[in-house]
Amino acid sequence: DQVFDHVIVACHSDQALRITDNCLSDRQKNILSAFAYQPNTAVLHHDSSWMPKRKQIWSAWNYHIPRQDSAFATLTYDMNILQQLDCPDRHFVTLNPQHPIAPECVLREFQYEHPLFTRERHEAQSQHHQLICQNGLSFCGAYWGHGFHEDGLQSGMAVVNAIERAGVNA
Repeated sequence: DQVFDHVIVACHSDQALRITDNCLSDRQKNILSAFAYQPNTAVLHHDSSWMPKRKQIWSAWNYHIPRQDSAFATLTYDMNILQQLDCPDRHFVTLNPQHPIAPECVLREFQYEHPLFTRERHEAQSQHHQLICQNGLSFCGAYWGHGFHEDGLQSGMAVVNAIERAGVNA
């Protein structure tokens, strides 16, 4: 057994809730429960047919909104632009493709969960302070912002700054 003065829980809110459920107040459980997630498939590929027809308008984020009302929008990232890749081949990541990507162009497929933008989530985000330096626990993650990696870093820095101000040995 190990004993810690303070633990920083840096993961999705639903995972954090499962890990710390018996250590939290009902209010804290309600806050963490307010963040819903959606499974997403991300495909790394080099099939440029997922990009706009006119190459001049290619950007880091490219949306395709189908004409059918029931279909979802598809997002394709141009990784060469987004990550400033200096390589001869184009690399793309398409989220939730609505039809198969040419198999010979697929490099890898990943399964992720991303936070949903809901009213409950927005309201819970204003309560982050109730999950920092409480009962030896602090919570951080991208869900406290817009879901980007930078948001995870920002919430982590908020936790670290609060711990330093409180004089906690973490």
